[in-house]
This record gives sequence, C-alpha cells and structure tokens, in this order.
Amino acid sequence: MASISQVVARRTQISPDEAFLTGLLHGIGRLYFMVRAVGKPDAFNDRESFMDLVSGWHPSIGKSVLENWGFAEEMAAAVGNQAEAERDRKRKREVDLTDIPVASIVLGEALKLPNPRVLDIAGIDAFATIGLSAEDCVTILTHTEYQLESLQGALGC
Repeated sequence: MASISQVVARRTQISPDEAFLTGLLHGIGRLYFMVRAVGKPDAFNDRESFMDLVSGWHPSIGKSVLENWGFAEEMAAAVGNQAEAERDRKRKREVDLTDIPVASIVLGEALKLPNPRVLDIAGIDAFATIGLSAEDCVTILTHTEYQLESLQGALGC
C-alpha cells in the first residue's frame, strides 16, 4: 500500500513521501482495534463478524489515532476517508491526499490478481481526479511490482 501510494503520488502534486507514510499508516486503525481485542475472546466469537466490524470501523479509528499522535490533519483525514470509493463527480476539485489511498486500495487489490490484469475503475472518482486511466493503473502496478521485487532482493527475502 505504501509503495503504491508513493507511485501514484508521483503523478500528482502530492508529496510522494507523505503519500508513502499515509499508505504505511492506512491500516493503523485495524492494528489498534485488534490490539484492544486481545484478551477478550468472548466478545468476538465469530471471526467473520469481527473482521467485518474491523473493516467498517478501522478508517475512523485510524484517523483518531493519527490525530491523537499529532500527525498532519490531511494525513489523518486521508486515513479516515480511505474507504470513500465514490465522490461527488459534479464538483470540480484538485487532487488531495485522500485520493491517494482510495486509489491505492483498489490498486493493491488488483496487484493480487494474475496478469494480465483488467481493472474496473469506473465510478471511483479518485482515479478521474488524479487522471489515471486503466492503462496508467497497469503501468503503476508494474512499477510497484518492480519496486517490491527490488526491496525483497535487498532484504534477501
């Protein structure tokens, strides 16, 4: 997620480093939620229900955690709005940090698909706002795979 966010940000005026950190921290709400659930197995007997609960709440919890830790308001808002796949198309606006994780989550899921990847980005305004076509997304995923392979090689994984 962090690597994809950084690559996507390079196509915008958003700082790639800020986007990388936002991508790195986008799941902090999940971590917080799970840490708090440790030692309370009776409260979360059904794994599927627990994961649905975490998925629904982790963006707002992540936003609160980042605000509490003193991160920039834009970063906290981006984490809080990461599940916002559709936005008001009638409103013209510039790219903001929130668009990066919205697009990166979709791209991260696509990265798990076998090649050739076919992405359906229709109706997800972050892609239009950033100006990314389906072809651009494939290029981003190829570049991200290269970066991740390089990192794995450097780490000896």
